[in-house]
Amino acid sequence: MDTRVNCNAMLDALATEITVCRLCDAYGIDVTHMPLTNRGVYPSILVIGVQPEKNDAKTLRPFSGYGGRRLMQWLTAANIGATQSEILNRCYLTTLSKCYSSGNRRVANTTKNCFAFLSREIALLKPHLCITLGPEPLATLFKYKGPIENVIGRAWTERTLGIELFEIFPPECRIVPMPSPTSRWLRTDTNQRLLDDAITIIRAGAASSTVIPFPS
Repeated sequence: MDTRVNCNAMLDALATEITVCRLCDAYGIDVTHMPLTNRGVYPSILVIGVQPEKNDAKTLRPFSGYGGRRLMQWLTAANIGATQSEILNRCYLTTLSKCYSSGNRRVANTTKNCFAFLSREIALLKPHLCITLGPEPLATLFKYKGPIENVIGRAWTERTLGIELFEIFPPECRIVPMPSPTSRWLRTDTNQRLLDDAITIIRAGAASSTVIPFPS
């Protein structure tokens, strides 16, 4: 069995395990469980958001609500694909929390409960490019809590983001932060230019499976 088939089989098994997980229920956390969905394939560009959208349970597709449609526009602009099907053939779309919940405290708790699942996804995918959406993935994965405008528009590694111990991404993986697709952060021209810079970096990474050079 070749690497691609084997990794996709393990991702499918992990997705099934996530679907039947009831850890949050055991802790009394009210969540909407997501059905088995098509998140993408290996090898791929990894995209990490915060949690599923309510609409995902109906469409069986990740990021299928308003924020997802906006994300698809960004990934299309980065030449990842012209349609969602094409994008899912090149990207693996996941979230910190695997179920939907309302309220920041609940999301923080579900994120902690789901972290082992996310770590296993990263270990299986071994991405050369990781796109984070909003401040939450940066804080959860890299302990970064500074202004998001200080990191958007550039490519990073775990080490340049401050992680020196217990790295979970391949050393060559470039991390490209983007804002949340539902954020008001993009209302200024300056921030829109930072997003455009991030899209340019992703476009370069999408065109090659090799290490993305840091922009000058």
